[in-house]
Amino acid sequence: MDPDKPIDWAGYQINVSENCELFTCKAVAAGANIISQYILKMHGGTILPEDMPKVMEEIEGHVELLLDNVRDKVGTTYCQQILGFDPMQYEKYSEEIQEQIELGEWMETCACCIETVVDSVYKQFKQS
Repeated sequence: MDPDKPIDWAGYQINVSENCELFTCKAVAAGANIISQYILKMHGGTILPEDMPKVMEEIEGHVELLLDNVRDKVGTTYCQQILGFDPMQYEKYSEEIQEQIELGEWMETCACCIETVVDSVYKQFKQS
């Protein structure tokens, strides 16, 4: 991971197996990635092997705080539970269920999750 290289957010993808029962929300995964890159950049991008456990502990602490904030706000960090359906299995749903999904009622919870991720990351690092 290169902390000086910008993330290609337009091409940001999550590859999930069709057999994956639950997977983390893309916004939460992106937030964890931002935290990792920011902390690596704060350490100058080059970390000596003996310093790596301390840096990893710092990253894990901040990511755990992010996960706790999302769980407190929306109850979970799993995409399928946030949306109420599995977006990777959309085409396998009946036409009736697809039409219900297309109404977009799930978007409110999804947007709340994204807002929580942005707010959590910002609050953790606004002093830096």
